[in-house]
Amino acid sequence: MTGPSQDGELVADHQSSRLMSCLLGISVAALVIGLWMWSLRLLPVVGSGEGPSKPVAAPTAPRTATGNVAFNHPDVMFLGRRSQITLVVAAGERQAVAALGKSFEGAVDGAIKTAPIQAAPKMAAVLHGLDFRIEEPGPRVKVFVENKPLQWSWYVEPTRLGRSKRLRVELYAVGEAVGNYPPATKLLHEYDAEVDVEFHWLERMLLHARELQPLAVVLTGLGAIGTMLMVVWKLNQQLRAWRRGRKSKASANQAGSEVSVARPSDPLASSLVGHTQQPSS
Repeated sequence: MTGPSQDGELVADHQSSRLMSCLLGISVAALVIGLWMWSLRLLPVVGSGEGPSKPVAAPTAPRTATGNVAFNHPDVMFLGRRSQITLVVAAGERQAVAALGKSFEGAVDGAIKTAPIQAAPKMAAVLHGLDFRIEEPGPRVKVFVENKPLQWSWYVEPTRLGRSKRLRVELYAVGEAVGNYPPATKLLHEYDAEVDVEFHWLERMLLHARELQPLAVVLTGLGAIGTMLMVVWKLNQQLRAWRRGRKSKASANQAGSEVSVARPSDPLASSLVGHTQQPSS
């Protein structure tokens, strides 16, 4: 038979065991819930597109097919004047040359170069060169359809005189962009053209005129001053001649009045004058 003190100790131990069991159960439940929530972060969310990143294959080189390219460039260009340079890609050489000729209002500027290439569904053409101002009016990347030629045109203006100035045209096949990778490109054709840059005779005259413009301004000013002096001198000469004419007329009138006084028209006076002039006998 146990005493009161032993019964109290048994109750206390029992309560402590229950408390430890509850704490252990709560800890296990918290651990399980935490692991479950962590696993949800790794799973993709339906409809959101989020989830663990998957490896993305790099874009491959674009597929190509047989085609032809036609390209023109002038052998001589003039400083300050624009020239048209055009590149055409078509299925056949004749089709490329015909499309190139239609892109000009008149005759094609310069000789036409052709070459077979491996055309791609999407292509880009680039023209560049030092000492040239190049205007590219259309898009650089274009989609190629077999029965429809592709055309790129540039307006090129040389900025410096010289011989054998180099222009380079490059044609690329452009693939499709995949993920964050840029589209793959492949060089299909490149061509270096040498161009002589000269003065056109009209441009040369205008250049000399611009160089002589300060002298022309000075000469124009001197010419205007000389013209004004000539006008003033001419007016002065006319004024002097008019004054001399008035003076001569006044002198003639005065002389005529003196003669009239010396020779009166009265007959009696005339007889007296004649009588006094007769010598005595």
